[in-house]
Amino acid sequence: SFNFVPTSSGGGETSGSDVFEKVTSGSQIVIGNEYVLVCEDKEVGSGVFTDKYLASVDVTISENTASGDGLSAFTLGGSSSGYSLKLADGNYLTTAAAKSLKTTGTESKVWTISSTSDGYVVKSLTDSYGTILYNVSYPRFCNYTSNQKPAVLYVKSSTPTGINGISITERPADNRIYSIDGRYVGNDLNILRPGIYIVGGRKVVR
Repeated sequence: SFNFVPTSSGGGETSGSDVFEKVTSGSQIVIGNEYVLVCEDKEVGSGVFTDKYLASVDVTISENTASGDGLSAFTLGGSSSGYSLKLADGNYLTTAAAKSLKTTGTESKVWTISSTSDGYVVKSLTDSYGTILYNVSYPRFCNYTSNQKPAVLYVKSSTPTGINGISITERPADNRIYSIDGRYVGNDLNILRPGIYIVGGRKVVR
């Protein structure tokens, strides 16, 4: 596994039907960015914290992006020596035992991010506390040491969605010339008598 030194970025907690992109490079591990966990095999993502786990919500996965109502992002903090996961309610996700997530109001830098064949996963710095995975039998995201379904990181997309196919038509240059009192006088300023004219909506002195 590999740890990455993050760079600083702005960010905040959001939830809803935002679009998230699969993390495929260490350069996408950025302090201040917002992330969710996705079990691609079951097409579910991480929702709000409930009791000792993160709830699961259905997502639509397409071309390495995931979206779905109810996704609840966490904001990455800390550093590669210990990351913190700030939830949408302002609390931090932490753990002190396997199969038991909890929250605290104090920043808890207890996580590491590792590269696997499935993607980038969130693990406890304490090996015996496990990795955040997806439990199919009891649909939820929690930290396990046993074999559950992979849950990989997706980062909130910076690309706007829902706006497609916008075309911009440039207006042709308007060379028509008008006198100061609004009369059309032609298209060639050079043949007009000296004076003030309106060309393209602007006053021009001949």
